[in-house]
Amino acid sequence: MSRRFFVAAVLVASVLSGAEAVAAHADPSVVSPAACSTADAGDTVMIEFTEELLADGSRLELIADGVSVAVASIDLRDLDHTTMVSTIPAGVDGPVTVQWESVSAVDEDVASGSYGIVVGSAAPAADCALSAAGSTGGGLPLVAIGGLTVAVGAALALANSRRHELVEV
Repeated sequence: MSRRFFVAAVLVASVLSGAEAVAAHADPSVVSPAACSTADAGDTVMIEFTEELLADGSRLELIADGVSVAVASIDLRDLDHTTMVSTIPAGVDGPVTVQWESVSAVDEDVASGSYGIVVGSAAPAADCALSAAGSTGGGLPLVAIGGLTVAVGAALALANSRRHELVEV
């Protein structure tokens, strides 16, 4: 095994072993109240995320009848900065959309999503399930890392084959 091949193999293994951390983003791990459940005015809405959030850009918004009724950021009482908390204001009744945007403190990757709850005694909306949008920045996608790895490997193989052609002539 040539030295170049060994160095390339170590480089590829290093990149692939760190790929998960490069593409990290903060996703909800716990939501309360749960999607499609009921709550009352005055109850707390809480979302806990998989990693630390940045206060700048992270937000939790409650929307009723198309109008924003409450906006919050990270809960500064949570020392890990992984939680956002808001209170359902008095007077809210019916379907409420819980909308969030998280900015990862690990790599500033942005993710967003929403789910529905019902305040009071109305029936849950048909589209109340938790939904999340993919990453919108920060780290490199795994596909790009894989493509880069293939390109580097092909370039090294081509250079190695040309070197052997020159030696044989």
